[in-house]
Amino acid sequence: MHPRFEQFRHTELGKRLEYLLSGQEKYIEYRLCTRLGIPPVAAIVHDLLKLLPEISSNDTAKQFCGAVVAEIMREHGHTDLGKRGRVSGGLFQTGTLWSI
Repeated sequence: MHPRFEQFRHTELGKRLEYLLSGQEKYIEYRLCTRLGIPPVAAIVHDLLKLLPEISSNDTAKQFCGAVVAEIMREHGHTDLGKRGRVSGGLFQTGTLWSI
């Protein structure tokens, strides 16, 4: 993870986001999105807007979310396809597509 996000990870917001984005149940959602050809960050839009609506105007927080999801996907053996996909819901415009 980029050093900028390592620093953000230790902030109160970073800790809250990492807690919400991690866990086996979240990975299952990320994997399902991947199988459907949807960026995995799409799986977190609803929860984040409901629980932490203030991040919609925080670019660093949104980028951190993508970095955490990327870290989780890599830990589970997925590879970045080098492609982006659209994400609905209003929090992210696009997200990384991952191998199945």
